[in-house]
Amino acid sequence: MSHLRYFISLILLTLLYHISAQLGLFISVAYGDVTPLWIPSGIALAVIWMSGWRWLPMILIGELIAAYSLDQSTLSGLWGGCVQCIEVFVALKLIRWLNIGDSLATLRDTFLFFTLVVLLAPALSAGLGSVNLYLQQEIPETEFLSSWLTWWLGDSLGLAVVAPLLKFWWRHKLPMKVIIEKWFLVTLITVGVLFTIFQFFPERGWLFFFLLIPYVVFSSLLLGRQGASLSLWVLTCLVLGEGFLHIADDFTVAIKMAFIGSCSITGFIVAAVLHEQQATQKLLSSEKQKAQTTLYTISDGVITTDLEGKVLFLNPKAEEITGWKQQKAISESVLTVCPLFETKNGDKTLHPVEMFLANKGATPGQYCYQFPNSEGEIRHIDSRIEPWYLNNTMQGTVIVLRDVTLDKQLQRKLEYQAYHDETTGLKNRRALNGEIKQLLDGPFPDGTALLYLDLDQFKLINDTCGHEVGDKVLIEIASLILSIVKPFGFVARVSGDEFAIIIRGETKKQSEDITESIRSAILEYRFQLRGMSFSLGASIGMTFITGNERSAADVLSRADVACHQAKEDGRNRIRTFHTTDKGMQKYHSEMEWISQLKTALEDNLFVLYQQGIFEIHATDQPPKIREVLIRLRQGNEIIGPGAFLPIAERYGFMTTIDLWVVKTTFEHIAQNRDEEILYNVNISGQSLNDHSFFESITQLQREYQIPPYSICFEVTENVALIDLDRTSDTMRELINLGFQFALDDFGSGFANHAYLERLPVQYVKLDGQFVRNINEDEASLIIVESLAKISRIKKIKCVAEWIETKEVLTTLKSLEVDFVQGYLFQKPEILK
Repeated sequence: MSHLRYFISLILLTLLYHISAQLGLFISVAYGDVTPLWIPSGIALAVIWMSGWRWLPMILIGELIAAYSLDQSTLSGLWGGCVQCIEVFVALKLIRWLNIGDSLATLRDTFLFFTLVVLLAPALSAGLGSVNLYLQQEIPETEFLSSWLTWWLGDSLGLAVVAPLLKFWWRHKLPMKVIIEKWFLVTLITVGVLFTIFQFFPERGWLFFFLLIPYVVFSSLLLGRQGASLSLWVLTCLVLGEGFLHIADDFTVAIKMAFIGSCSITGFIVAAVLHEQQATQKLLSSEKQKAQTTLYTISDGVITTDLEGKVLFLNPKAEEITGWKQQKAISESVLTVCPLFETKNGDKTLHPVEMFLANKGATPGQYCYQFPNSEGEIRHIDSRIEPWYLNNTMQGTVIVLRDVTLDKQLQRKLEYQAYHDETTGLKNRRALNGEIKQLLDGPFPDGTALLYLDLDQFKLINDTCGHEVGDKVLIEIASLILSIVKPFGFVARVSGDEFAIIIRGETKKQSEDITESIRSAILEYRFQLRGMSFSLGASIGMTFITGNERSAADVLSRADVACHQAKEDGRNRIRTFHTTDKGMQKYHSEMEWISQLKTALEDNLFVLYQQGIFEIHATDQPPKIREVLIRLRQGNEIIGPGAFLPIAERYGFMTTIDLWVVKTTFEHIAQNRDEEILYNVNISGQSLNDHSFFESITQLQREYQIPPYSICFEVTENVALIDLDRTSDTMRELINLGFQFALDDFGSGFANHAYLERLPVQYVKLDGQFVRNINEDEASLIIVESLAKISRIKKIKCVAEWIETKEVLTTLKSLEVDFVQGYLFQKPEILK
């Protein structure tokens, strides 16, 4: 509110306050120094209650003007203003303390306001005001009590009549149509009747004031709290205005004041009761509408029955499920409307209500039933039943139905997909594992064998004719194998062109014969397409099941080893696993290593070590370059990389390991951001030639927010030279992002070093075999010296590794090598 608007509003409110004070004083004169209604008290409480203490000047200025009009001193005016402020302060404190709502909407709030606030606050202010009158010698000591009582009752009546009137009408919309058509007419009639009575019974007119009570009740019922406050103002004017016609004594005035007070609390109590009833009805209506809306919109069907199982209600979803409309279904048996029967016992129809009551009201839980809908289609239904009560007495049941037919169909489809190959319809690897486990748990014929079959020349068909034709070939081959094996066992497709077959032969000879039949049938198979004929072969690995196997993986591993041996021996043949075959033993051992490496990744058994790379003239200082080294934890033993990395390289597992090393190194850097260390990370040839590997690195770098300049990738010389152009392009792509590169084992390809012009490396690491023998082998010294010179000419930092003695270090210093690494300075330790 602007200052100008506030100032104008303050003037108007102060004028209203003064006029109401004069009216009160006018009444007091008429009644011989008795003021039965002090209107300013109600105005002060209403204004401060609604708009805050910023209107305090209204009270002080209004009381000063009232004092001047009575020829009282300024001190009396200020005292009166302070007394009025204390009255408002006490009233508001009581309102807050009693937690009385601003709208006086409840019976509790109304009762507390009119019995405590209206009576207690004026009692204190009346006492203080009377003390001032006594000290100013305006009243004798004998009139102190009567003065206090008069002041108290006048202020109380002002609070009771005026404050609610202003509060409920000041900022609220007026129901003008109701006021004009009903209330105003009743008010005119009431006023007319009372004035007529005053004329015919001039001395006893006040005895008919009881006729105003129905008027107040009518107004309260018609307009609520607004009607109560308005009718009380009319009643007050009539009751007190009667005194202008006839002089009233003090007893009559007291009776009138008590009557007005009683009507006040009566009118507002009636309004509060009406409001609570309306609020309750509105809440019940809202809850009913909410419940109905919920029932009509939920995705579950709801059927309500009585204790005899007669239908009382169906929501739209229940109508959809059962095919019955609610009007037709009411009073029908629920068994007729929804004839449920058990899934496991389809010929047994259930009566949900009878079943529920037989369990004495205990909820039987949730069950899956079936029932034919109106079109005769069998639907799957999840059903639950609950009781409903009235006055704590069970009146019937509520049956909740959920149509789960589509869920069941989807579940069956997912179960099929989980255990079947999508292309051929055969069982898949998961089903195979389950079949082998079940086989190992029970007795089986002596000739039971597992075959691992790899199609020969299938890739040619895929590459020549496309995958769609390849899938067709797989389907025909699957059907061919199944036709031979079906009487004896189990067939699964475990990968692209690989199948696993279980044969339950009575003897080993029988299983071998069946296996040969499979190989021969595939060899004789021809696929014709656009004048071209394609033939296939099958490399089959065979292992017999003895019952001593540890797991299904053990059996599969043996068959896989035998299949691999069949391919190495020339393909299109059968090889049976024998523990005495050294080739199979070697391959089996390597397969176990691959399995262990996969387990190590899953169980986080790999661990990173670090070894410092020191500046050659500052080997006593902490290294600023660290090479990251991988180890494998097996129990309490730490396995070096030489035991498993060559196998991982041979079977295409190195990229996965390299990515784990990079990710773990990035995590370490992210947790130790205060270190300014360059980490050298070794990457294999497989990773170097895999573009997706470097895409993963850049993605991890963004994820962990690693500065690229903190990573240097080490690539061995032999790997880098395999495809020099591609290696160079890959390096430049990552160097542009900020990463660095080092060429490891520099010198192992010593015949030609012109490739350094094409490899944008920042570091070269001399082959350790030359470095180690530098003082014993003159050739090694010459090689290292020349490599160091080449590095300086190319402005590439040179690192010598495998340094174990001080003598070697001294020689390297003379050759002006930049960095050194070896056990002489630091042994590998866990990266922390």
